[in-house]
Amino acid sequence: MLGYPEINLGINLNWLGLPLALRLIGPAKAKKIVIGGENENADTLLKWGFYDEVHSKEQLMKAAEEMAKLYASKPPIAAQMIKRSVNELTYSGDDAIMHMDYDQTLLTHETKDRKEAIKSFFEKRDPEYKGD
Repeated sequence: MLGYPEINLGINLNWLGLPLALRLIGPAKAKKIVIGGENENADTLLKWGFYDEVHSKEQLMKAAEEMAKLYASKPPIAAQMIKRSVNELTYSGDDAIMHMDYDQTLLTHETKDRKEAIKSFFEKRDPEYKGD
């Protein structure tokens, strides 16, 4: 299970979580999981492309070791260069997004809706949002 519960606390998704979700599952599914604030199961996330593989608890270590052996058998310098290139191309716009995340975090932390989300959580009741 995986989810983005930030919206349920009246705050935006930050720390580069949204760019990662967009890259992995696209805008429609990212909006669904981030705005919905609900957890999705591993099979759904695998189908969406959020994960490459899902393994049972019993098979997890074996699968991880097989992947590690495969990667370790490759030429290290070439592998490092490929990894660096993929990361640079994938995350090239993230500095600007981090500044946007910071600004949005400051804004959402001061809203009455965020305060209502926190208050209703501790009072164990549904929140009443007003949009301010």
